[in-house]
Amino acid sequence: MSKSLIIPFVILLTAACSEEPGGKSAVPASAESSAAAPAPSTADALASLPEPSRAPFGAMMAGYGTIQTALSSDTTTGVDAAASAVAGAARVLESTAAEPAKAQYGAIATQAASVVSSASDIVKARQAFGELSKAVLALLVANPDLAKGRVVVECPMTSTYKKWLQTDEKVRNPYYGSTMLECGTVSKLEL
Repeated sequence: MSKSLIIPFVILLTAACSEEPGGKSAVPASAESSAAAPAPSTADALASLPEPSRAPFGAMMAGYGTIQTALSSDTTTGVDAAASAVAGAARVLESTAAEPAKAQYGAIATQAASVVSSASDIVKARQAFGELSKAVLALLVANPDLAKGRVVVECPMTSTYKKWLQTDEKVRNPYYGSTMLECGTVSKLEL
């Protein structure tokens, strides 16, 4: 592709991510302000779990966050280890959970294993992360108390699953990294 075609394409993508229909900024006002209200504590989410599930759930979400941060920083360094930790913690939670959470944790473990297997290729890792995000979101939609301390963000540009989780409202897009780091809007806790 020639430079004369690439530059307008990048400008078009940037414009699509910086404005919503109607000309509104894609970055929420609360994300633009440095004094955004703090999210509820992750400890609040853990408190809603039985004691034996707290450590594995915390490990699962910490691993997920590590993957999101790495991919938004354009690296796969540490992604395989973090995804392995997510898969292991999800399997522990699956073994003790009641239905339907048992199936949801199983889906998370399966998708995390897919991230591990694709971690050497950032494009494939990002696609697999989209499916992992979908599985994690399904669990949190069914159990909203577990979402405390998490922000759902959505990127309209990606061809994979469009949502992911973060711990704050400053958008850090794992699907595009530095190419479109701030592309996305804070979204609802829904699939």
